[in-house]
Amino acid sequence: GVQGACPSGWHLPSDAEWTVMEKRLATKDVTYFGWRGDHAGKLSGEGWNVSSKTGTPGNEEDPNHNVSGFSAFPAGYCQGIPGYGKGILIPRYAGSHAFFWCATQDDSDNAWGRGLYYDEAGVNQDLYGKAFGYSVRCIRD
Repeated sequence: GVQGACPSGWHLPSDAEWTVMEKRLATKDVTYFGWRGDHAGKLSGEGWNVSSKTGTPGNEEDPNHNVSGFSAFPAGYCQGIPGYGKGILIPRYAGSHAFFWCATQDDSDNAWGRGLYYDEAGVNQDLYGKAFGYSVRCIRD
């Protein structure tokens, strides 16, 4: 899986490591499950669908846009086509969503991750199915 996606000297951040970063950026609570905080725009780079809402990834005119330097790209995710096995993947939500894996697993089918939407200032902490193709962000050991 994604555990081997990072080069030597780097690792996939755990759910707790993501939360530490979120606490540094958010002005709203990030200690609960689901949509939380107000820091999505602070994590977002270019290429998002347009939004005029303050703090969203799609509002590149916001003065806090990408102040973290994280530069999240709205790659969406890839999903397998039912009945075709794992060989054929189709992209979904490119331009409007970004999903990132955490190293923290829940069970054999699910792991924790984060989701950013072009028109939402909060970040979604959720369990995602391992069958989906999400982005990874490696951090230095």
